[in-house]
Formats: sequence, structure tokens, C-alpha cells
Amino acid sequence: MEPVDTTPVIGGKSREYKCRKTHNIPETGTKLEIPCFYNGTFEVLLFHMLTTLDALTFILPFQHEPLFPASNYPKCIDACVDFPTIEGMRPTSKLPLLPGRTIDYYCEDSSLVPHTNKNHTMRCLTNGTFVAHNNDTAPACVPKNTCRLPWPSRSEYRVEPTR
Repeated sequence: MEPVDTTPVIGGKSREYKCRKTHNIPETGTKLEIPCFYNGTFEVLLFHMLTTLDALTFILPFQHEPLFPASNYPKCIDACVDFPTIEGMRPTSKLPLLPGRTIDYYCEDSSLVPHTNKNHTMRCLTNGTFVAHNNDTAPACVPKNTCRLPWPSRSEYRVEPTR
């Protein structure tokens, strides 16, 4: 991980970190911020040089370059950051999405509704791409006063396709 901004941080504020690869996000799904104390030190400091001797670990105080221990960082994983374009629809958010999570697309024009009466749902895959949830096709956005699904039905009738 690396800092988003490298300018000095005032005590009481935080330094935000991001994953080095552009299509990666922290596995927590939230941004990583490390607080700076009012004394000018970050919350988690690790001395640069660690020595292990007979199963004891010594921190050598004269090696005091501040580093954050790799074990404290969340793992960076592939995420969905490039949202597909669906004509007439937009996602509810464009924040990076963790694999396995879903996001709804709704009609861009608020005077329109999906002809299925359901927003289109996309699921984020582990490789950082999206796929339509349940392999559904994106609905068309139609005026609110349009007759749409569910169609009235009776057992002796069938619905004919539109021409």
C-alpha cells in the first residue's frame, strides 16, 4: 500500500493509504486511514530493524525509521472499479465493489421505470469484472404510465409478443 497524498499530516488528522494496483482495494472494502497523534507520530510505528534470537524478538531503538507492519495492512484484492455502461441506466454508486457483492442499476431518467418493475442487478466477480446477476438482460426504461410486467393472466389465454 502507499499513501494517497505525501504532504505532511497534522496531529489529529489521518493519512489515507491505497493499494498500489489500480484495480485493487483493501479486502475490508473500506479505505485505510492511519491516524497521526498530536505528538506527530502515527498510531502504528514499527522500528525498521527487528532481530530474532532464541525465539525472542528485540526492537533495536537506534533503528527508528517509522514503517507500518505489513501484517497490519488489509490485503489488497481485485475489485470491480470499472462499471459497465448500460444504455439509459446508471449504478446506484460508483464506489469500488468487493467480489461477490452486487449493485443495482436504475433508470437514469427519473420519469422512467424498468419495464420489468425491477432494477438491473450486476454482480462483481473475483477477477474484477461484472456479470448480470442471474444472467438477466438489462430491462428497457419505459414511461411510468406504460403497462408492463407482471402481465394479467388467465389459464385459457397466452401473452403474444409485441410487434
